[in-house]
Amino acid sequence: MTNNINYEIAIDMLKGMPKEKKETLRRALERNWILTSSYIMESGYMTIYKEGFYLVLSGTRCSFSIFAYDKDGKLEFARKPHENKLNKIYDDSLKFSESDFREI
Repeated sequence: MTNNINYEIAIDMLKGMPKEKKETLRRALERNWILTSSYIMESGYMTIYKEGFYLVLSGTRCSFSIFAYDKDGKLEFARKPHENKLNKIYDDSLKFSESDFREI
């Protein structure tokens, strides 16, 4: 159950991130496509903090990360603060499919 909620948060983060970050993710996916013939970041993990969410995606040849504050259910994207300024709750591993990235 927790994993499904975190997966949905991750997809919401990917869909709602700023245009510049989407372009960065597209370039990473294209690099992965050129090197491995797969348009996907196969795995990832999300660290849940009291203040927000940190998503790290890993492909065969590239990686991508994004941080968002949780402002009353609305995601506010920002640079990830230093770890000692955040209150970690837990980590969760995620698996993605190619279709998750085709919509972005």
